[in-house]
Amino acid sequence: MPDDRPVTEEALRGMIKALDDFINDTTSVINALQTDANECADNMNGDAVAAKAIVRVNKCIGYYREINKRAEDLRTKMKNKLQSLEAMKNIMDGM
Repeated sequence: MPDDRPVTEEALRGMIKALDDFINDTTSVINALQTDANECADNMNGDAVAAKAIVRVNKCIGYYREINKRAEDLRTKMKNKLQSLEAMKNIMDGM
């Protein structure tokens, strides 16, 4: 059941910060996995077992990228909501 309580600016800032941290952490994991997969491919010279493992790692990288995309989309929505709240507050303060 949806929660209809208003979201505070402070709560949005906290959630945005958490998403920033999450995106940064997962981006680091993606980069490390990609580097390791590339090094494995370079060093294993076409080994069949290594090639299968690299395919699996690349699949995981794809999942991480999709998760990051969703997190980035959510962060954008939260930032837009925060901007709306701040604009509304500025209007109310000017009355």
